[in-house]
Amino acid sequence: MPRRSPFTALCVNLHAALHPVVADLHAHTTASDGDFTPSGLVALAKQARLTALAVTDHDTLAGYPEAHATGVTLGVRVVPGVECTAVWAGRELHVLGLFVDPADAEFLAHLAAVGRQRRARFLALVEALAGQGVAFTPGQVEGLADRVPSLGRRHVAGLLVNSGVAASWGEAFGLYLKAVLPAVPPTHFTELPEVARRIHAAGGVALLAHPPSSFEPAQFAELHAEGLDGLEVGHPSQLPGRVAELRAVAASLGMLVSAGSDFHATSPHRRVGSFGLTREPWAALTAGRAGRW
Repeated sequence: MPRRSPFTALCVNLHAALHPVVADLHAHTTASDGDFTPSGLVALAKQARLTALAVTDHDTLAGYPEAHATGVTLGVRVVPGVECTAVWAGRELHVLGLFVDPADAEFLAHLAAVGRQRRARFLALVEALAGQGVAFTPGQVEGLADRVPSLGRRHVAGLLVNSGVAASWGEAFGLYLKAVLPAVPPTHFTELPEVARRIHAAGGVALLAHPPSSFEPAQFAELHAEGLDGLEVGHPSQLPGRVAELRAVAASLGMLVSAGSDFHATSPHRRVGSFGLTREPWAALTAGRAGRW
């Protein structure tokens, strides 16, 4: 069934009314590639009547302190989280670290090292575009690099759109970035088992973000054996049938489940709280983990 057919929308809306989301556990701020400040993101969570929100910026916890302070004021529990970049079987995967200690020095040092890699990739992409005749002013590049703790491809796409080089985000990614990516040296991110180990050492749980549609139960079992605690079963990229499959796999392996909107910017199809956990699975995930935050 098409993801955006009227009947699918009706079923999704009916399910949402009967089982309201209370915790969105995947969202981004201006500390990485989101459009809203940490305070602004928490305000959106309050508007959505959420009990909890996980701030999961890419490879940084820089947005958490502001988000936490705003959450205390507005009555929204802000879960300390991060979306860690990892490598497994030669491909890049993303791992959500939830309930991590935001003051853990070893974990923060790891994230800082990854941040330097992300910055180097960002600058390499800018240089590759310049080689193709697409140049930005030093102020544009340096201002962004100085302001954002965790840089990514979305920031380069934003430069392309805001400069009028690309007419849309789709053109920025599909035409310009796709053309120069082969010229950028590969970034050697940390292997997934080591990422999971570091998340555990920081007191958190490690869950696979937006599991690839090609992954089968055997691959999830292998990931579980290598340190992964759970799966993000609810995500805008997943069809309802796939969500049911992922839940069944997680149950069979004794893995945790999470869900979130992966919110970056205001969109008709993706808003804070549009995906997340309902009350019972949220209570199961937080059992014994609510003391610090």
